[in-house]
Amino acid sequence: MQPLRPAHRRRESAARRARVRRRRFALGVLGAIAAAGAATAWLSSTGSGGSAAPGTGSSGSTRTAGTTGGAPHSAHYRLVAARAGTLPAPVQDPAVAALGNDVYAFGGLDASQASSSAVVELRGGRAATVASMPSPLHDAAAAVAGPGVIDVLGGGEVSSYSAITAFDASSRSSRAAGNLPTPLSDLAAAAIGGTIYVVGGYTGAVWSDQILAVRKVTNSRA
Repeated sequence: MQPLRPAHRRRESAARRARVRRRRFALGVLGAIAAAGAATAWLSSTGSGGSAAPGTGSSGSTRTAGTTGGAPHSAHYRLVAARAGTLPAPVQDPAVAALGNDVYAFGGLDASQASSSAVVELRGGRAATVASMPSPLHDAAAAVAGPGVIDVLGGGEVSSYSAITAFDASSRSSRAAGNLPTPLSDLAAAAIGGTIYVVGGYTGAVWSDQILAVRKVTNSRA
């Protein structure tokens, strides 16, 4: 997590390759979790009340849209990337999450390899710094925790953090929301419903093989 010096660049290159491999693995796990959640939601919606699945007629035969001679068409497409805006300053390794039509980036490393505390909002093609995190950080993860709220998890500066910080987009304010069981940087996160799944990461000493489920807990009074 420490800012780099020229003598460390070879080790940093190897570390970055390892980081890419870890992130690919983490994204694969998150994709599987998301697919499982979507499949469960679909089965629940089609299995309740004995209703027929979409595209099924009263006779029970399934109709497939876009067919010719009974053979379904495969949708072919390609992805096109186009510039959507420019950051107020160059940054790498920020935590990023989408909330409604807006995108928020938290922290990251600036051009001098120093950690940033900036919260940048991308709205309608315009990016602006709208707030600051309680502490500078990079290599964190971010995910939507609820209506209007994004949780920023882990990350670090010189060492890894365990803190979970909740960012309120309406007031553009941050507050401490909890802690991960161990410090984690270089982690990946995705939300399904009210649960944020955290995959992998680096504790500051070892790589993590854990998948964590982060949920809200209501404090009850005795």
